Amino acid sequence: MLRTLILTHRYVGIVTCLLFAMWFGSGMVMMYVGFPELTAEERLRGLTPLDLSAAPALPSQALAAAGVEGWPRALRMEMVLGRPAYIVHPWEGPVRTVFADDGSVLQHVEPAHAMAAAQRFGRATRARYLGQIEYDQWTVPNGLDPYRPLHHIALDDEASTELYVSDRTGEVVRDTTRRERVWNWCGAVLHWLYFTELRHDRAFWRQLVLWIAGVAMVSSFTGVVVGLVRWRPRARYRSGRMSPYHGTIHWHHVLGLIVAVPLCTWIVSGWMSLEPGQWVSDRAIDRGMSERYTALDHSRASFTIPPATAWHAAPMVPPAKEVRLQFWDGKPLYVFASSPDHRQLISGYDRPAPVAIGGPAVVAHAAQRLLPDLHVAQVAVLHAYDFYWYAHHTPRPLPVLRLIFDDPQATWLHIDPTTGDVLELLDTSRRWYRILFNALHSLDFPWLLTHRPAWDIVVITLCGLGLALSITAVAIAWRRLQAIGRN
Repeated sequence: MLRTLILTHRYVGIVTCLLFAMWFGSGMVMMYVGFPELTAEERLRGLTPLDLSAAPALPSQALAAAGVEGWPRALRMEMVLGRPAYIVHPWEGPVRTVFADDGSVLQHVEPAHAMAAAQRFGRATRARYLGQIEYDQWTVPNGLDPYRPLHHIALDDEASTELYVSDRTGEVVRDTTRRERVWNWCGAVLHWLYFTELRHDRAFWRQLVLWIAGVAMVSSFTGVVVGLVRWRPRARYRSGRMSPYHGTIHWHHVLGLIVAVPLCTWIVSGWMSLEPGQWVSDRAIDRGMSERYTALDHSRASFTIPPATAWHAAPMVPPAKEVRLQFWDGKPLYVFASSPDHRQLISGYDRPAPVAIGGPAVVAHAAQRLLPDLHVAQVAVLHAYDFYWYAHHTPRPLPVLRLIFDDPQATWLHIDPTTGDVLELLDTSRRWYRILFNALHSLDFPWLLTHRPAWDIVVITLCGLGLALSITAVAIAWRRLQAIGRN
């Protein structure tokens, strides 16, 4: 049995030793340089202040022009191509842009207009048009699908920024810098095997990574078993050592036992991130749930006040760059924002005036409508991060409301107490995903994250030991391959 394990580890290890070295090295890069994305804060920072002086079109007119029946998944206003515009996210179909000055629908963005939009967003004096694309290395994620095709534009700035403008909506939807692009070739691209052609075929990419990670699990598990069996802390070998090996193999044996636990948990958690067997629920807020939650009544739901009139009721300093349109308790609201933390709610009907959605009890009553067959068992106000609501690379809002239901799936909702937005829906499977992937793979435990650089020291130390283990494995594999070649 032991001989079988040794042979299995030896030959599978030859295949995976380079993978382990790549994963440990690229993982350390990803600690500090993530895959390029346009965060909510970056997007708001790049937008120009709203100019609603020439925006007479009401939301109902914009929805009619976009061909959307009922209330969409999301509706907001911002400056697009230098004009105030509604961005309509329907429950089905493509995202559309409707200009609020004349009610026209954006059909296509000319390259010159895309360059101008990128220059305004990046506050740049010059730009170069790099072409129109569907996909490239930095735009493969699924979340960009509603915005394709994309105009690719380079700015003449110190960071060598490149922006992607949606041909469908006229918005900047992704930004990258030279630093992000260079480091990602050593980080996320290698770590996730995120090469454009591979990732473009999502089903094939997922299966490939699942199988590669599966082979790596066999290598790591057999290595740990062999290492433990061969380790003799009491009845030592003739040499007086606890390990029978010498030289590079000895160090491989010792390092393998030191990092056995993090090595196995990292491999398994990385494999679990792809949800083999689709074990994580895909529960999401659908149209019916959203309408029940906001008490939306299509027979009487309407914005009777134009955005400009609402804005005059409570102008913000600094000026608003975006306004989201939503309903709460059946009443229309404008949510003006100059930053993720600086928002103002204004009534969208009758008289424009600042409003509030109410306290936790009001939100809990609305949540009860969202899941009418369940009962809200507990309401908590989180003023600090905990194990399930936390921030790692990207800040998350605080305070936040946590509503716990009494259903068999133990459903939780995290809700923004300022706007009533449902930020997250967690059931038992999603909380297990948080443990089996996020916690075990990124080690993002609150007590480490709140005491940085403790998290950095722990993760870098473990990755460094894992990288050293991988290097010894590469050296051993190389010697064995040379021996096979000589024979």
